[in-house]
Amino acid sequence: MSDYEKASFEKAYQKFEKAYQQERTKELTTLRAELERVREQRKALHDKYYQLIQDDTDDDTTIRDLARPILGEHATDGDSDYVPSMVNVVEELAKKFKRIRAMSEKRRKALNQAANDLWLANKSIDALKAKVERVRTECDELKEKERKVQIKKNALVVVLRKCADALTAALKGEKS
Repeated sequence: MSDYEKASFEKAYQKFEKAYQQERTKELTTLRAELERVREQRKALHDKYYQLIQDDTDDDTTIRDLARPILGEHATDGDSDYVPSMVNVVEELAKKFKRIRAMSEKRRKALNQAANDLWLANKSIDALKAKVERVRTECDELKEKERKVQIKKNALVVVLRKCADALTAALKGEKS
C-alpha cells in the first residue's frame, strides 16, 4: 500500500472512528438518560413500596396495641418461638367478642327475668298495700264501733247504777 493510500485510509479511519465515537457517545447519552429515568422510576416504586410496608407495619402495631389489653401480651406479641400473625390476633379477638356477646346475651336474659320478677314483686307489694289499707280501715271502723259500744256500756253502767241506787233506796224505804 502506498503512502497516499495509507494516508487516505488513515483519514477515512479517523472519520469513521470520529463518527463511531459520536454515535457511541449519542447512544451512551441516550442510555444514560434511560438509565436515569429507570433509576427514578425504581426509586419512586421503592419509596411507594416502602411507604406501603411502613403503613402495614404501623397498622399491625396499632392492631397489636389495641388487642393487647383484651387478649394479653403473649396472645398479641408472642414469644421468642412464635409471633402470631395479624390474622391470628384478629381471630382471637373475634372469638373473645363471640364469648362476650354470648355472656351479654345470658346477662340480658337474666336482667329481663329479674326485671319481670321485680315487676311481679311490685305488683304483689301494691296488692298487699291495698290489703293493709283495707285492714287499717276495718280496724279504724272496729275501733270506732268499740268506742261507741264503750260509750253505750258506760251509759248503761250509769243507768244501772241509778237503777241500783233507786232499788236500794226503794228497798230501804220498805224496810223502814
